[in-house]
Amino acid sequence: MDGSGTALHKPINLSGEKLLAAYFPVLDPRVPLERLGIYDDAGVDLVELGMKAADPHLEGDTISRSMMRSTGEGRLSDAGVALRKIAGFKSGARSVIFAYPDAPLADSAKDWTGADILLCAGPHGDRRDRIVSDARAAGVAIAEFVPHQIDRADIERAGRASAYVMLQYAAGRTGIRDGIDRSASARLQKLRQHGITVPVLLGVGISAPDQCRHALDCGADGIVIGTKTVMMAERGRAALMDYLGEIRQVIDGR
Repeated sequence: MDGSGTALHKPINLSGEKLLAAYFPVLDPRVPLERLGIYDDAGVDLVELGMKAADPHLEGDTISRSMMRSTGEGRLSDAGVALRKIAGFKSGARSVIFAYPDAPLADSAKDWTGADILLCAGPHGDRRDRIVSDARAAGVAIAEFVPHQIDRADIERAGRASAYVMLQYAAGRTGIRDGIDRSASARLQKLRQHGITVPVLLGVGISAPDQCRHALDCGADGIVIGTKTVMMAERGRAALMDYLGEIRQVIDGR
């Protein structure tokens, strides 16, 4: 991996394999940094580093509480140790800075050393545009989030993604859901029909093996797991390893 992220300033080459993206909370005192190594052992492809946020409006209770519980300041430097650790993963996993466009991030968005990808959630506006522009200038690839209800602005923004698009699987805030979303396939195909060629990952409301299988059957290039990952990470090393290993096996068709 190029520490500056320049090697990722183009779409991810999947080689036909499916991606597993998993969330890791930055500086959450309930999730020690040493648990990040489990993501390497489990074969996670994209490690989503969740930054402290003042108003994580897209998140359900588990992740929003984790973000607000973080002892960091919401600055890029909060993720420095985690980024260096991911850079040493034997699996070659890529790092994803997942953040809201808060002032501390905007004020520190110059040194992107070690960051491969940025996924900056809304609200959309000048501050978010500046953060994304600074990341691009540093050679960091950009991922874009597309909500459950897709409008033209969402499609235009997805077209500017250089890494991947995260398409919302289930409506509402992040969290555990029962059942599957039967509209996912049509919504994913809508993106493809509008010329989106980067990988499309489905996330939000995906945690169980049957939901993962359904997402892949819909044509997704991978899945994003967040809430249950944090819950298992809080529970301990064994619980986290068992869960990530189970989902990796589902993605690999085992």
